[in-house]
Amino acid sequence: MADIRAFAPNFRPLSGTTLRPGSIYRSGELDRLSPSATNSLMALGVQTIYDMRTLNEMTKAPDVLGPGLTRIIVNVLADQPASAAAAIDDVIVGKAIVAGGGDPIATVNGLIGDGQSMRMMEDTYRDVVRMASAREAYRTFLTGVAHSPHPVVFHCTAGKDRTGWAAALIQWHLGVDDETVMNDYLASNAVVPGRYQSMLDDFEARGGDSASMRVFLEVRPEFLEIALSTVRADFGTIDVYLRSGLGLSDSDLTSLADRLT
Repeated sequence: MADIRAFAPNFRPLSGTTLRPGSIYRSGELDRLSPSATNSLMALGVQTIYDMRTLNEMTKAPDVLGPGLTRIIVNVLADQPASAAAAIDDVIVGKAIVAGGGDPIATVNGLIGDGQSMRMMEDTYRDVVRMASAREAYRTFLTGVAHSPHPVVFHCTAGKDRTGWAAALIQWHLGVDDETVMNDYLASNAVVPGRYQSMLDDFEARGGDSASMRVFLEVRPEFLEIALSTVRADFGTIDVYLRSGLGLSDSDLTSLADRLT
């Protein structure tokens, strides 16, 4: 696993004492895997990779797939491809669309300053619960995991937001305690910001609002809590959300638990 993490730093198994070791792994993008890292991935028994990224993200950084590895696209933000969670690289280097020209850094500062980056991330976490493409993607993913005979990997770009919500859903369904769920979610902060540090430094050197930009590079307890609050407001409980919101059957949910515990 260390070999894989050298190229995909946020690669790790889901936490929780109820989870069967080696049954499911979360990650950031897998576009930089070396041949030996790909072999290490297959040595874990993984045969299926669920890719939660947008088409633009997948085109810019296609997964490195070895023989015997199948990728299944579950595009969570298909209905909102310009979401901040899906455009970190473009935003941080100032590739903003500036109508009629202008300074892209100043434009980005205007878009993310004064708490706007926080509001954008909060909207993303509401979207992953409510948006039709998100519900379809998570239904496909969870159904696939429930009926897979082999370990699986799921990921987005940084492996923290779309992936973080998917991980939390599985953990809550399997009875993992809230503290463990939150700690596993926040563990992305140990590796993700560092990946973008040089880009963030360059952005700041060109006059960028690095404090506001950093919001996009981190996970925060309030983000996961916003998604959970949205579930409670719309569905009442995680179980009802899984059944009514995502359309999972009793058989799917039982198989998911049997498969991973």
